[in-house]
Amino acid sequence: MELSNKRKLVIIFIAVLVLILLIGVLNTILILLFIFLLTFIILVFYLAYRLSIPIIGEILIIIVSIKGYAGNYKNTNHLPVSPLDFFHRYQKIKKAKNKKPRGNFVAIILANKYFPGKIEKWTYILETYLLNIDKIIDYFEDKQIRYAIFECKTARETKKIIFNKMAKSIILIGHGHKHGIGTSKKEMLYYCTLKGAPQKKIIAQFHCNHFKGSPITDYVKCKKSFITNDKMNTDEINEMIDKMIKNKTLKFV
Repeated sequence: MELSNKRKLVIIFIAVLVLILLIGVLNTILILLFIFLLTFIILVFYLAYRLSIPIIGEILIIIVSIKGYAGNYKNTNHLPVSPLDFFHRYQKIKKAKNKKPRGNFVAIILANKYFPGKIEKWTYILETYLLNIDKIIDYFEDKQIRYAIFECKTARETKKIIFNKMAKSIILIGHGHKHGIGTSKKEMLYYCTLKGAPQKKIIAQFHCNHFKGSPITDYVKCKKSFITNDKMNTDEINEMIDKMIKNKTLKFV
């Protein structure tokens, strides 16, 4: 028995209504899913900002490298590093930062709060991703050489460490030029202000050494130094790090 036209219209109307409801429900689910994902992404980046989760740092360093904000760093062959290796290096440095200096020690000064662009919070990017600081840590641990890592935010803080008589050797890492190292975007520690600092055994100036001026060793005496006379990219600094830790005759403390 054929359906009447009236019944057909009712069935079509109900079918269309159900379809509209299904589309509405589906759209609502998609919207809620989008909101959830967006909230999750924002939360991840917020936690990364607060806790310095390294994988986000890896993404950021690739971005700044691609955009060219990182200068010579964009040409380094250390990009990209596997997330697992990055995380391993990050954790090693994070753990080493908790060491407290006892007796004579080597001071590793991370004065790299200045970083191109507006990402000063991500200090660990330069520390763990680009430079082989983990090799320095492994070397000191293997040789049982006491050391301490300092993240210096001001010139005064950096100067205090260099004037510490117990800091027998100094390793300076960050951005700078021959006559100073940047501790922030607005401040530099100029090495001429270090006159009278105690003599060191080894001084490593692991940052750019271009422009005019005198290096730290013109004001702080030492027995051995690692200093260049030009700009340095990460590969060149890492080569100097390798050269330093392969020298078996060095006495740091």
